[in-house]
Amino acid sequence: MFKGNKTILILVFAAVLLQGSLDKIYAGNRKTKDGREKTHAEVSLLTGKKPQFSSSDCLTCHGVRTDGIPYVDADHWKASVHAELTCTDCHASIKSLPHAGKLALPACGTCHSDVESKYKNSIHGKAVAMGITGAAYCWSCHGKHDILAATNPSSSVYPQNLPATCGKCHNSAEMAKQYNIPVSNPYQLYEKSVHAEALKDGLPAATCSSCHGVHDILPPNITTSTIAKGNIPKTCGQCHEDQYKNYLQSSHWKAFESGVSNAPVCTDCHAEHSILAQNNPSSPIYPLNIPKTCTDCHGNVTLSENLGLPAVSLSSYLSSFHGIMIKGGSVIAANCASCHRAHKVLDSANPASSVYPANLSKTCGKCHPGITKADIRHLKEIHGPTGTGSRVIKIVRTAYIWLITVTVLGMLFFAFADFVRKIKDRDKKGITKLPDEGEYIRFNKTEIVLHTVNFISFILLAYTGFAYHWPNEWWSSWITHIDNGLIRAWIHRVSGVVLLVVFMVQIVLMAVTERGREQFKELLPIIDDIKGTLQLFFYNIGMSDKKPAFGRFTPFEKFEYWALAWGNTVMGLTGLSLWFKTDILRYIPLWWLNLFLLIHFYEALLATLAIIFWHFYWVIFNPVLYPLNTSMFTGKLSIALMEEEHPLELAKHESKKQTGSSGSEEDQYK
Repeated sequence: MFKGNKTILILVFAAVLLQGSLDKIYAGNRKTKDGREKTHAEVSLLTGKKPQFSSSDCLTCHGVRTDGIPYVDADHWKASVHAELTCTDCHASIKSLPHAGKLALPACGTCHSDVESKYKNSIHGKAVAMGITGAAYCWSCHGKHDILAATNPSSSVYPQNLPATCGKCHNSAEMAKQYNIPVSNPYQLYEKSVHAEALKDGLPAATCSSCHGVHDILPPNITTSTIAKGNIPKTCGQCHEDQYKNYLQSSHWKAFESGVSNAPVCTDCHAEHSILAQNNPSSPIYPLNIPKTCTDCHGNVTLSENLGLPAVSLSSYLSSFHGIMIKGGSVIAANCASCHRAHKVLDSANPASSVYPANLSKTCGKCHPGITKADIRHLKEIHGPTGTGSRVIKIVRTAYIWLITVTVLGMLFFAFADFVRKIKDRDKKGITKLPDEGEYIRFNKTEIVLHTVNFISFILLAYTGFAYHWPNEWWSSWITHIDNGLIRAWIHRVSGVVLLVVFMVQIVLMAVTERGREQFKELLPIIDDIKGTLQLFFYNIGMSDKKPAFGRFTPFEKFEYWALAWGNTVMGLTGLSLWFKTDILRYIPLWWLNLFLLIHFYEALLATLAIIFWHFYWVIFNPVLYPLNTSMFTGKLSIALMEEEHPLELAKHESKKQTGSSGSEEDQYK
């Protein structure tokens, strides 16, 4: 065996001797006669031989700023990682001075052969090979004569500087269009991201190369690319390890592995370059935006049908109790991720799923402490009402829309006709204002206080309630975004309690006091109210010359009061149910809460419009008492106003006064 390999052994031994001799020669060339190390100006670091001319020779021309000659800053060059190289180590095509104006490109691969092979296979390298001059070369990123180590904070490829380096090319929509690059402005998008913010704060965070690679950058349609859809979770998992592990267990990843190319990966939910923090209102994973993000896929009917999944539309979710809270600006209301989790999303049939039936009490209990499995039997149609619930809600919504439309239009028409007739009557009589002589005590102090508290609480309820439904408007955003809307919610609740207390006090007073019983009797509707309303309407539109006379309360005031009583009852019951929803859900289906919320909203809308277009007309814009009926602040009306608005009550009062039977209005609640 030894004899058969004798020739080979001799050759190997000779090669070793030759290598040793070359090393000695090279080492000798690197030193002067006195034994000191030669500098880069005297010997090439690559060849170990003295160049034909030194770098100092080159700097004679290139070290001086001269038009038409590339300038090289000697200090920058000496501080660079290539300070030990001579000019001709990179510019090997230079054989004499002066050299040709156009030189061959530096061959970086002479030293960096491993990097060169990766670069040639990259999207940049292939573009260069195709003759695309705008493609990135080595010096496009690393610099030219001032190349610094990647760990140097001044380096163009230092993490904090890398986005701007890449952005020199990748910030142009025109370039993206020219070279068919799918993302036209990645640099601008990245600058808004949470990663960029972390970098600016000096924290370690993902930069361009963290996701795209360094020298081996590949387009996403190449399966080995770090940004190919199937590789994105692994790429993101380099930093986000826990999220990556959870995602690999999810239904989304299992679907992708089985060939469902539409299954979401990290970038489908978080975006690509403009990844924003979860607490950023513009982020797709901001609590208020999550339903939209999820329903982009789960609301796609075609996709859902192909995959055999139930389609969940955004509108359906937003009509649910949780959805309406989300729409109202509540960032603590349950969104998709609250129940299904964010990364470890599992099918509801999976025992490990957060929405597996046996796990629902724990999942729901995060927001609704104390809820039990028995309570959850009512929690069906969680994404929005369907079946009976959907039909009932649709009917109630339609009924309210018609009721509000007809009622408000009727109020407007009646008030306008009354306004026009009173202006004509006033002009006909030649007076602009009724005299203030005399006074009639219309309301006592207790009634004034109750009305004032009722008015303030109603204004607060209307404002905070509508801010809940329109949280991002100029008039509402300031309060809905304070402490996740909790301040708004508690102002609304406290105001609601105050309104109900005022209502209950009125009921008690009407039951136990002489004044209260008298007021209640006067407020009861009678047939003459209908006749008087019709007669006034005909009078206002010119179909009758006789104006009806009313008593203590006109039919309109009676209508307002009983509408208030009805509204307080309905709003109180629905409001308390929504407030104590966890307890209520033990006894009613979830869609009832959706119905209560719908009724609560439309009742509030109807009440507010009635106050604006009806009540404010009679107490503010009514020509006979404009600019304001002050009786609810003073308790008094002038005799002239009583004659105009309540002649029967004035006559009754005068009759009692003549017989000496009228009592003190101030004492009747005592």
